[in-house]
Amino acid sequence: MNRIIKSRFALLLIGTLLFNYLFWNESHGINILIFSIFVVLVSFYSGLKTSLLFWIILVGLFLTSFAIAYHGSLFTIFMFYVSIVLFIGYLHEQKLKSVVYIIAASITSLFRFPGIFYKSLNRINENRPKIAKIFKIIKLSLIPLLVLSVFYFIFINANPVFEKYANSTFDIILYELMPFLNLISFQRLSFFILGIAVNAWFLFKTDLGGLVLNETFRKEELIRHRFVRLVQAKEYFNNLKDKTPEFYKKKFALSLKLKNEFISALVLLILVNVLLFIVNIIDIKWVWFGFKYSENFDLRQFVHEGTYLLIISILLSIGIMLYFFRRNLNFYHNARWIKVLSFIWIVQNIILTISVAIRNFHYITYWGLAYKRIGVILFLIAVTYGLISLFIKIRKNKTSFYLIKRNTLAIYIILVSASLFNWDDIIARHNLNHPLRNHMETSYLLSLSDKILPYIDQKQIVLEQNIKYNTYVDYSPYTYKEYYQIRVKLFIENMNKKTWLSWNYKNWQAYQYYKNKLIKR
Repeated sequence: MNRIIKSRFALLLIGTLLFNYLFWNESHGINILIFSIFVVLVSFYSGLKTSLLFWIILVGLFLTSFAIAYHGSLFTIFMFYVSIVLFIGYLHEQKLKSVVYIIAASITSLFRFPGIFYKSLNRINENRPKIAKIFKIIKLSLIPLLVLSVFYFIFINANPVFEKYANSTFDIILYELMPFLNLISFQRLSFFILGIAVNAWFLFKTDLGGLVLNETFRKEELIRHRFVRLVQAKEYFNNLKDKTPEFYKKKFALSLKLKNEFISALVLLILVNVLLFIVNIIDIKWVWFGFKYSENFDLRQFVHEGTYLLIISILLSIGIMLYFFRRNLNFYHNARWIKVLSFIWIVQNIILTISVAIRNFHYITYWGLAYKRIGVILFLIAVTYGLISLFIKIRKNKTSFYLIKRNTLAIYIILVSASLFNWDDIIARHNLNHPLRNHMETSYLLSLSDKILPYIDQKQIVLEQNIKYNTYVDYSPYTYKEYYQIRVKLFIENMNKKTWLSWNYKNWQAYQYYKNKLIKR
């Protein structure tokens, strides 16, 4: 056991040194890919049971790492951190089968690893009495020092004379220690401690059996709960005389409650289906085939407010169906009627989702691309999958945990896939070539990352845009051209400070563009 713990501490030292070398004063770039490879190799060396979920997370981790080395967008960096959190969660408890529980395992281990780290340190020192004695002295001194500090701060605020002498004493001590303190960078020391914490997080395993046990109780198949419990049935057959009318009243009340719930669901589903049918007919006629844009038409309100309200409608629909099909209504003798109505409602919600997508497409056509418009598309893809999985849940009598398990994994795959695209590049190229030039928001383009600056340089006419159409960001007192020039200057200065560790292809490409431009001058 000690040999395993010693190897972990050796890997901790290597990992901490590597972390400091790769990331100190650097940006996200190829250093992320190098560190990801280290984490994965160490994980396989420490012993790892693979599964389909593990391979999905591993692929997500490497894809986001490569995407950072290629274009390094903020969204990709965010998805990398999500992937590393999932990967570490899986390392700590490899029996977990759902994304939600793996995230819980990762967060729990983050708070528990200091205790595991401390216990491992004690095991190492068991066979080294001198080191163990030093640690014992430190532990015994810690509480008295903390108590002394409390009294010190009480007296320094209560007694001005004591404060005067204390300050003069500290001034003398600091003066003598200053040559040594100048050699220590507290910022670098803090970063070194961060490196220890990050590496210890995935190296020192935490026992999370409670989470595994909790997950095993979450079944995917819905179980019918009988009205007459087994104990009650046994008592009934053993002694019929003891059965009072109250027993039958309770049974009848439960049955009546289910019947009332069935009637409520039936009425609601009929009404909302009729209402949604009317809305969908209007949208198909007006949004799908009859849409005509004019300058007086408020397209922003048409898309923004209309889209948000339709999204709320879809989410409410999903919530209502989850409520009705949570328990025994799935097994009711007339359940087929509400199931058929629910399937019709799901299909109508998918049609509503298409209407939202078409509204969004109209906005992109006339006003260009933006992150929110891309976000709506991703959301609609996730909602469509959610509606299909809801159809399966109702048809095959699955539990809500089935939905959570499938949809969280689907959302992760959708977001990782989306993070591979260089959206800043796509947005800039699309908007700069937009046929309705006055609709393109230059202020929005200038808020994107540095990698798109060469595209603006090639079409500087956009910097002369009419300001009334450019309301995304106010760059006053600078004009758009002045602000662009400031951005370029800061970008070049920043690139000159970074080493190869911060390298990503798209930033390097933009840097080369301006470097060659300066040479030609």
